[in-house]
Amino acid sequence: MTGGGPVRPGGYAEPSSRYEDDLAESAFDKVTEHRFPVRRTWTPDQVIGYLRSTSFAHPTLFDEPGASPGQARPRHARFEREAHVLLEEYAHGEGLVEDAVFTVLLARRGGAV
Repeated sequence: MTGGGPVRPGGYAEPSSRYEDDLAESAFDKVTEHRFPVRRTWTPDQVIGYLRSTSFAHPTLFDEPGASPGQARPRHARFEREAHVLLEEYAHGEGLVEDAVFTVLLARRGGAV
């Protein structure tokens, strides 16, 4: 895959081309797409835990300029507290429902059966 899109904080760069196009130009040019709808219910704590694991809300992104490694992250703690309050407000004690579709690309070589 080729990069080249804008770089987001945390180092993520949007791909400059679609995966389908990259595969179609490769030896694995027989591409089929499979879509799997899912429904998940998250608790506010699960959402916060998920955010911690992503590059989009990783704790280090909240560091004050010039902060040393291992230093406390008050901005991150404040973000998590505020996010938790908002998520609890929307959850109404029943959870946060996510409807999503996972797209899987299956690519085979042109001569494969």
